[in-house]
Amino acid sequence: MDHYFDALPIDLQDKICEKIVYQPLSAELIKDIKSTRFSHNLYNMQKLFIKNPKKIVGLTDTLQVLKNKNLHVQASQFEIIITDLIDKD
Repeated sequence: MDHYFDALPIDLQDKICEKIVYQPLSAELIKDIKSTRFSHNLYNMQKLFIKNPKKIVGLTDTLQVLKNKNLHVQASQFEIIITDLIDKD
């Protein structure tokens, strides 16, 4: 399923994510849902620090992994980069 979802254009991925949301959610959670389009990259980032991370990961999980490894500056910069990519779409 991941392969099929990843093959969809970004605008269709966003529409699918919007339909999954059943009730009003916080902006932080919406951002995390939107960040799953980068889940392959986030997964690879987590793999550097932990063994066997979850396959589908969001920005929040990845930032927490970095912060747990005392990489607060890197987590902050990484959040800025991913948020900027999300906002530009």
